[in-house]
Amino acid sequence: FEEYFENTLNYINEIKKKGPKENAYLSVILGNTNLDVSNSNDMFFTTNDNINLLRNLDKISSHYALGHFLILKLALKNFENYFMQGELTFFSWQKILQHNISDRFRLLDIMCDADGINYSKKKRRKSYLKNNKNSSCDECNILEFLIHHFNKYQMELITNIYQEDFNTQVLLEHNHIKEDFLKFMCNDIDSCNMYSSNNFLTEGINVIPVESRSSYSSSINPFNLETNFFIFTKQYNYFSPKKIIYMHFLNLTGLLSSLKKNFFIIS
Repeated sequence: FEEYFENTLNYINEIKKKGPKENAYLSVILGNTNLDVSNSNDMFFTTNDNINLLRNLDKISSHYALGHFLILKLALKNFENYFMQGELTFFSWQKILQHNISDRFRLLDIMCDADGINYSKKKRRKSYLKNNKNSSCDECNILEFLIHHFNKYQMELITNIYQEDFNTQVLLEHNHIKEDFLKFMCNDIDSCNMYSSNNFLTEGINVIPVESRSSYSSSINPFNLETNFFIFTKQYNYFSPKKIIYMHFLNLTGLLSSLKKNFFIIS
């Protein structure tokens, strides 16, 4: 890790000395990918059906998603404490999100301050904004803010999707939430294309023509990025509120289950 970060910083310093051209820093990580995106004349992604552009945006979001970026900054800043002396414990952003709502904050406490772990009886979502942040680094403060709002997003989705035949709970294991949702939508946790499921098609106006359903195979990976994005761009404006919640919940189950290709709505 240390060698990788040092090489990257040295490479960027060399670029600075030569007088970098536009996009030079982006190309360190992304090569020519960022050029394809920058040259696009249609950056409103909900109306752009260019699959190559989609792939490039996915690569960029993987590198620049705020939570991942801040975790990398922490890894560089506290490299010795994390990886050599072992005074602090390191967790990736994905690993933090895989834990339950309360434990996400505790993992962040362990990463940021081994001696100051907050085990307050008060709910963290109600107390964290009142705490004195002066002793914490900027990265940890921002990560705490992100976790707080991700938790709110998760709880709002679970509250709004709750119904008689799908009554998932916040404290369920993430894998069980995913399986329950796929079973609810398709009655099958192994082969489920949500957009062809009966629960989805019978909710509100059916905007997927019958003759085109065969193009969305029932055996498709439910978290396939390109399929989800294609349907999102073409038909999102016509979805009922319930269908929109189903889309977001599908995305949430992918995030919680560490299905990285499911980051097309949240990052």
